[in-house]
Amino acid sequence: MTCSPAWLKRSTVLIFTLRQSYYYLLVKYLGCDEGEDKVGVELKMKRGDSDGTFNNKQYFHCAPGFGVLVPLNQILIAWRP
Repeated sequence: MTCSPAWLKRSTVLIFTLRQSYYYLLVKYLGCDEGEDKVGVELKMKRGDSDGTFNNKQYFHCAPGFGVLVPLNQILIAWRP
């Protein structure tokens, strides 16, 4: 467990899968949650499950329903703009 992979930074652009859909977004949070590396992102559409708060802890800020923590194994492509 790295909690902050060297190749992944807050300004990294991601393509990842979530509920059988693909998303293209910028990283808002990097860290560990429940012992697993996770990336916090703000979705463009209300398809998330939070406002950046997970397990009663605020990781980042966004509108309710637009935030999601993505496990690293769901990231398909990552690059720095």
